Amino acid sequence: QLLHLAEELPDAAHALNVCTILHRLAKGLAREGPRGMSERSRMLRGTAAWKRLLFLVQKLVPDLNNMELTNCLWAMAVLEATGPGEEILLTSLIA
Repeated sequence: QLLHLAEELPDAAHALNVCTILHRLAKGLAREGPRGMSERSRMLRGTAAWKRLLFLVQKLVPDLNNMELTNCLWAMAVLEATGPGEEILLTSLIA
């Protein structure tokens, strides 16, 4: 359901909504336990919804407040997001 919401977010989506979806995706995967986490995370990161979230977060970086930044960074860490597009976003988030 969260993946469907992520795919349907408009380009003008509010930062709170985008960051909350990203955070809840990571939280949901983390609740399933550490066994198989890398595989579940890899599968999530291969979806169109994930790419959409990365695009929206990247676009919203200048407007994110501290909580939104923290939630995005936490989610990226939990999901072991280290691909090329993800590294660009991480660099933007910590700049």
